[in-house]
Amino acid sequence: MLVGRGLSASALILVMVVAFGLSTFFVRKCRAPSPSHGDDGSAMEERGRMLENRNTHNELDEMFPEQKALIRDLKMGDAHFASLTDRHHELNRAIHRMETNVEPVSDETLEDARKRRLVILDEIADILRKSSSP
Repeated sequence: MLVGRGLSASALILVMVVAFGLSTFFVRKCRAPSPSHGDDGSAMEERGRMLENRNTHNELDEMFPEQKALIRDLKMGDAHFASLTDRHHELNRAIHRMETNVEPVSDETLEDARKRRLVILDEIADILRKSSSP
């Protein structure tokens, strides 16, 4: 290895620590760009709104295209279903902002949000299945 080629173990450790520190620094810089000096963050907020307005995947009408009318009717007549769809919509938007690094979070936080979205989707799918069955 490198220790046998003239680098001492302590020098090798120092090189590894510096390399890790630089890679961590660049990952943080890429994931969470900071506002310019003197900027109040409005540029970041504007970027967030622009990304928010783009097509967000995993919307209910995209996931259940053949049941759009049923979803609309259930939202109007079932308060629990309407609450579920609202929670799904808000969580889905939050996940989109996390995935696009508008709101950088840890991988664990993103994974947790995705799991919560799946739980809500399972309940929505169950209600749709029961409501469409004769």
